[in-house]
Amino acid sequence: MVKAIKTAAQKTDNLPEPKNGSDYRKLYDANQLLINGIETVSSSVPQLSSSLKTISGGQSEVGTAIKLLAQKDELTAALDTIVEEKNEQLSRAFDDVFIIGAIIVLICTPLALMTEKRKEV
Repeated sequence: MVKAIKTAAQKTDNLPEPKNGSDYRKLYDANQLLINGIETVSSSVPQLSSSLKTISGGQSEVGTAIKLLAQKDELTAALDTIVEEKNEQLSRAFDDVFIIGAIIVLICTPLALMTEKRKEV
């Protein structure tokens, strides 16, 4: 399962935008404003369009990197929650086993006293 998640996380197609209010969202929004500004200047000044397209391409890669970092944090938090829940369930299962074992011992202890044969003198 972890291998499949890692493989899926490395793909850059259909990346979600970072959560609202997060630091990654602030970076992402600022990066989008830069991209929009570069496109506006590029359309206004045709002589700079080739240079600005290179910058715009770099800014797009920065946006993808921000999305990947946000996705990594979300996946890490989700996996930590999964591991914590799994450990809690295992702990509960072992607790139940020990409780059942204790009940069985408690019930069988008086029966053990009755199984001893007494010698007649």
